[in-house]
Amino acid sequence: MKRNIGIAPCSKHFNQRLNEVDKELSNYYVLGFQSNNPKRDSRFRVLEVKADVKGATIKHRDGYLDPRPLDALASSKEERALINAMASPVPATQLPVSLRAAYIYESPDLARIPVSAKIRAAAIEIKKKGGQLGGDINIMGIAYAEDGSISARFSESQHLLIDKESEATFRQRNLIYRNYFKLHPGKYQLRLAVSDEQGKIGSAEQSLMIPPMPQNDLVASSLIVADQVSRLPDLIQGLQARLLEENDPLTFNGLQITPSADNQLPINSPLQVFFKLYNLSGNPEQRQFVAKVQLLGEKGETQALPSTPLNQNVFPTGKTEAMVGIPLLFDKATPGKYRLVIVTSETTSNQSVTVQTDLQFQ
Repeated sequence: MKRNIGIAPCSKHFNQRLNEVDKELSNYYVLGFQSNNPKRDSRFRVLEVKADVKGATIKHRDGYLDPRPLDALASSKEERALINAMASPVPATQLPVSLRAAYIYESPDLARIPVSAKIRAAAIEIKKKGGQLGGDINIMGIAYAEDGSISARFSESQHLLIDKESEATFRQRNLIYRNYFKLHPGKYQLRLAVSDEQGKIGSAEQSLMIPPMPQNDLVASSLIVADQVSRLPDLIQGLQARLLEENDPLTFNGLQITPSADNQLPINSPLQVFFKLYNLSGNPEQRQFVAKVQLLGEKGETQALPSTPLNQNVFPTGKTEAMVGIPLLFDKATPGKYRLVIVTSETTSNQSVTVQTDLQFQ
């Protein structure tokens, strides 16, 4: 008995599809692109491609992350002056600068160190350039290990250009600079130096301890005080936002967190703090977190806030990781220096972790 297998229609459809693929692969152009944008600031660059050819199909990525150069001043004449300033036991103060760094684990053996610096704009030398005022500042950061060796560094020049009418406003502000290191767990001395075209130099330093990351215990990153919290444009939400999150741990849930460069805040002002949790257990939807917040003054005074459920303040960033963002207000604090301490408990695992940082209310 004969059997009708019926493969002819499928074979015809398969051959037709092969012809379409062959046509696609035989009629295309590959275009390259090189940006002429001088900025290298790790921001997302949007790409738009158009064709005048009628009926042409264009396939391209929506954009790319433009990495900043790692060490633009290496082997330059500016490098030596900045290294000498960082090597001095006395900070250089011609260009007053402050430095603040934190750590966020990228893996158990590697952490990203966001670095924020504030440079007093009034001290920067600027000259007339055409109908405007401008100048270059050189910036270098070095992470020294315990044995004095260099574990990581970055450097670059930034060009300032302002209208003459805006000089007074510029002088009243501080210039904010941000970059990052990548370091293994350990003890480090972070140093940063800046110089202007007239050779004025400023330097600052901070000790940083990155604890080893245990495999199973609840772990947290540094506690970060936000200088600004902004929502990413709709254009780079979705896939683009995920690409940004892979590059910057302070980008999550469509938000971009900008760390403070000095943790100095106006008295009675609300603040936003953030930290990341690791080695979380259980289903993300079933996790329950509670935070206990204390503000400890340098004279022994204590201000404790009521225990706060964090159900709406925890944003999963992976199967076992989450970012925590907490809005705080200490309306009874007086001007002075404080230590902010937050103990976060995960009720499903009965584990807790403590994060803390210094603050100054003015």
